[in-house]
Amino acid sequence: MSGLLPGFADPVLDAQACFRAVLDAMSRPGRVVRLGEGLRPPAPLSAAAAAVLLTLADADTPLWMEAGEDAAAWVRFHCGAPLVAEAAHASFVVASGGAPSLMALEAGSDEEPQRGATLILEVSALVEGEGWRLSGPGIAHEHRLSVAGLPAGFAAAWAANRARFPRGVDVILCSGARLAALPRTVAIAEGEARSVNRDGDNNAIAEGEARSVNRDGSSRAIAEGEARSVNRDGDNNAIAEG
Repeated sequence: MSGLLPGFADPVLDAQACFRAVLDAMSRPGRVVRLGEGLRPPAPLSAAAAAVLLTLADADTPLWMEAGEDAAAWVRFHCGAPLVAEAAHASFVVASGGAPSLMALEAGSDEEPQRGATLILEVSALVEGEGWRLSGPGIAHEHRLSVAGLPAGFAAAWAANRARFPRGVDVILCSGARLAALPRTVAIAEGEARSVNRDGDNNAIAEGEARSVNRDGSSRAIAEGEARSVNRDGDNNAIAEG
């Protein structure tokens, strides 16, 4: 064990700080937080994934991972979590390469949804302000998050996972010392946002463009920096800036 890489410098204070960071990420889905910046875990574990394990994993949380023997030895020594052979039997699942199917993981039950597994998924990049449109509890309207390096078909698998609520799997995305959470309650939409007219049609809204809706149900694009007033007859007129 002489060559084993260290964990937290201060196990108590560092674990408390990381717990607050993970809690903040879970309560505000898609928001990127930083943690574990001082950690140097064995590859391929990222600093963020290592910090999550040091904070949440223990002797009562079965863990599945395929990250090599060095990472497994590091987790056993610092966390004491038992490693299991099947991902379906784990409380925490660490995916550093190919990820197991969300539907194959422990989802809990209607009576005990808290038994659902948490998937710690290593990705190559997390960027806010573009990509997915996230909505749900903890998000006022929507939040945008771009994730690079996801398994193929993740968005469709997530929709199926979310449909099982209150059962389901929570996901923590990790990239270097950056982390974003996807609790099972959050909805993921890809592509453009849309406005819905009274006649049931919907029109794509380009990024940076708004729309006004007339009383007859039609909608017209509002150029950036331009406002519109809506007349009683349903027409709208451009108001020049200023």
